[in-house]
Amino acid sequence: MSSCLWVLIFAVYCTSVHAVLASPQCLDYQEQSLLLSLKNGLHFNASLSTKLAEWTQGSSSWPGVTCEGSRITGLDLSNESISDGINC
Repeated sequence: MSSCLWVLIFAVYCTSVHAVLASPQCLDYQEQSLLLSLKNGLHFNASLSTKLAEWTQGSSSWPGVTCEGSRITGLDLSNESISDGINC
């Protein structure tokens, strides 16, 4: 499946209003990998980033990511200086 389709599926998946900040306990390896794939497909200025720059495999925090239980329910990438959309 193309990475663009995964990003679309992920965006639809992240629509809940009730959520808590993401911690490593609520993100399994597959979810972390999906977020890192999304990050790698975005053009952003890492020196201005306060969220995406923090995302690494096994990270102890995932700024901008919210989850409920063991599911990612929200993604806030506002003010991340993202340009040129998503590179698929």
